[in-house]
Amino acid sequence: MVIQTWFRRILLVLLPMMRLVISLLALAAFSLPASAQSPFGHNWTPREAYDARKDGDIMALGDVIKQLRSQYGGRYLNARLNGKGTQSPRYIIDWELNGRKVIFTVDARSGRVLNQRGG
Repeated sequence: MVIQTWFRRILLVLLPMMRLVISLLALAAFSLPASAQSPFGHNWTPREAYDARKDGDIMALGDVIKQLRSQYGGRYLNARLNGKGTQSPRYIIDWELNGRKVIFTVDARSGRVLNQRGG
C-alpha cells in the first residue's frame, strides 16, 4: 500500500515534466531547419560548387584562400559557399588570425572581401 501511494506521487510529478520535455523536443525539431538557414540563401552542394567553378561562374576556393593568406596572413579553418540561386554567391570563410577566429565574407565571383567579423 505504501509503495503504491509513493509510486502514484512520483508519477503525478513526473508525467507533467515528461510532457513538457517531449513538447520542447518536438518544438526544437520543427524549428531547427528555419534557424539553420543561411542569411545569404541556400548552401551549395559540392557538385553544384564544382560545376559552377568549372563553368567559370565562381572562383576556386583555393584561389580565395591564397588571396586571404597573402593579404592577412593567418590560417584557413573552414569555408561554406552560400547564395545558391542568387546573383551574389559568397564564400563564408572561418580564419584564424593571431590566435583569434575571424569570419570573412568573400564574393565568390570576384574574390573581393565583403565583410570581416571577429578578430
